[in-house]
Amino acid sequence: MVTASDGTHLGQFSCFELTKFQIALGILTQQAREKEHNCGTLGWIPNIPKDKSHGRQAFVESDHADSTHFKAQLAHDEGLIGVDGQIHPSQDLHHMLAYVLKGLVQLQKTGFFWDLSYNGTLYKDVLLRSSVTFLRVDAKEANLFCGSYTNRNMNVAHLCRASYRAKTQNQISNLVLRKDETALKNISQQCILNAFDEVKFGCHDEMGIHGACPMEILHAVCLGVFKRIRDTFFDHVGNDSKIADQIDALAMLRAELCSRQSNREWPNTRFSKRH
Repeated sequence: MVTASDGTHLGQFSCFELTKFQIALGILTQQAREKEHNCGTLGWIPNIPKDKSHGRQAFVESDHADSTHFKAQLAHDEGLIGVDGQIHPSQDLHHMLAYVLKGLVQLQKTGFFWDLSYNGTLYKDVLLRSSVTFLRVDAKEANLFCGSYTNRNMNVAHLCRASYRAKTQNQISNLVLRKDETALKNISQQCILNAFDEVKFGCHDEMGIHGACPMEILHAVCLGVFKRIRDTFFDHVGNDSKIADQIDALAMLRAELCSRQSNREWPNTRFSKRH
């Protein structure tokens, strides 16, 4: 099975975000998995700003007459998780993930019957037992799902999931159960119970969710590696140097020659801004 998740803001002037969690069968081709009707939605995960959430909880606890309609809207434990340092704030997300993944975990245990077409032959009622191969997620969701640090300052021990010794599911879960925050900090992991510990990722390794979030091209490559190389190059050349202007001129000429014209299948190569 292949799972995918991505967050979207509910509006231009809204601070709320909603994350859709989908799943598709790995026996389908990539082209088939891209179609909406071949993907099942496991659930939607809201991202409620903690300041608004805590504020609503405090208003309800005040027993003010106007707080009655807020009380009906509050989810279980909303506004309480993370208060006074009792529970890590990220645990709220994994509580919701555990609920969304409950059906998948049960399905992996029981398996399911499927009419499988293979090499022109239809095999009826084939019992399939599935495992999740990987998650199609952005770097932001990958860090949240793995329970790793999301900040990128120089004091973080592990700035990247791929540049250090591979983490295993048992290693992280044992440190969390022992509440060894020092050891977790040394590998940039949060002290939370990970909802994906119950999900079966296969027997090929022991990494679990920590090995199921591959690099994605948009943020890691196009906005990551490529952008860093470009910025480093022009830092050495000089943003306002004559060479930089000549490079810009040649790049614009090349873009004109490679312009897609009326062919929308070609990428856009005309840009109004400089490097």
